Amino acid sequence: LAANEGTEKSPQPTARVFHSEHWAVLHGSIKLTSNVKNTLHEAFHGVATVQYLKEKYKWPQEVFSQIDWPAIGTVFGKISTPTRVKHSKLMHSWLPVMTRTARYTKSTDNLCPLCLTVPETQDHIYCCRSPDATKHRAAAWQCCLETLRTKGKTSRHILDAFDSGGTICLQLPPQPVHFTTRPLPDILTTSFGSAQAAQDDIGWQYIFRGFISGAWGTTQELYSHHIEKPTAHWSVEHWKRIVVAALLEFGHSLWKYQNDTKFGKDKQDAARLLRAQLELRVSNRYASKPYLLPKFVHVFEKPLLVRLRQGNRALSAWLRHLESYTTISEHAVDHGGRQRNFRSYLPHQHGSTPPRYLDVAAERALRRRRSAHTTVPPKVIRKVRKARKKTYPQPHPNLAARITRSRFRRQQVPIPIIPVRSSPLIGILPAERTTPE
Repeated sequence: LAANEGTEKSPQPTARVFHSEHWAVLHGSIKLTSNVKNTLHEAFHGVATVQYLKEKYKWPQEVFSQIDWPAIGTVFGKISTPTRVKHSKLMHSWLPVMTRTARYTKSTDNLCPLCLTVPETQDHIYCCRSPDATKHRAAAWQCCLETLRTKGKTSRHILDAFDSGGTICLQLPPQPVHFTTRPLPDILTTSFGSAQAAQDDIGWQYIFRGFISGAWGTTQELYSHHIEKPTAHWSVEHWKRIVVAALLEFGHSLWKYQNDTKFGKDKQDAARLLRAQLELRVSNRYASKPYLLPKFVHVFEKPLLVRLRQGNRALSAWLRHLESYTTISEHAVDHGGRQRNFRSYLPHQHGSTPPRYLDVAAERALRRRRSAHTTVPPKVIRKVRKARKKTYPQPHPNLAARITRSRFRRQQVPIPIIPVRSSPLIGILPAERTTPE
């Protein structure tokens, strides 16, 4: 065996289950001896995942095969579970942005908290027009490119290609100074052109989600072997892992900046921002009052300064009620009449009760207000004599002791009366006292 160790190939695993194994995992007619978990995951969910990605990003099979999926798998295998979850949300547009959370909270307030002009989507995070967001995005992008240059030893021509394609998607001004001014070497012309064309087909906007072309690795390998040789421990797989991880961290940093601006970095900052947002929304409602039916005008009875003294829960409830009243009033005007109850105009079966329109708490608040303003006749209270409860003597705390004493009393013998001996002086009358004459 030692002589044929380098010449013969290792035997292929057979489907036979040996006596010493006791059990085996078979996928079709192939016996799995290693990497069982990933193989089974791919067998059960691989086809559905590929179909989902193709339909979501509108990629044909040719474009889908150009993405460097092994590099993404390597990055996901080296990170922790929480980091893997946040990167998966970033890649598949599952981050909790305002347009996504509004579907769960049933709210219409989905504007970007920075620019306050357009709804906040995940694509909007990469191109928000707010000055603070633009400044942070430019600084984070330069930090990402610097990580690729120093840690990954990336070719300067690849860095210029990433910078030119990324700044267009990020809506940033072009850099005044490029990473290199030298022309592209002839040995890199073919691979560099194919990598850039493949990335154009994939989409430069998806580069911040880790979807890079596999041809970039071929270009970097040629660059490392013929132009600038890095250390002996460098490999193209290690370079791909650095690039994908840096791009994913850049995309997540943009969302984190938006999230910190919206909710704050700690509890005190979050409470301060929540209060400021509530006061701003209430002030805007008072500045531009919507049309309301006559039965709903009571929501603006309190002045703005008095309203702003209320707590967060009261202000949130007031905004929800106002939203319900406004929608009901608009529907009533469109349908040419007042809506007397809180039922919707949605189509329903004849004879069945139509579903409720919006917030049930708004209806309850209106009912409480009506019941508070209606005069209720005084209630006659009649005094009824309570029946006396029959009382019984309390039992003895120690029943055994009481029984013992009663038995003792029954066994008592009456004490005999013994007559006392009469004294000799008893019965002698005293002599009559004579007075002297």
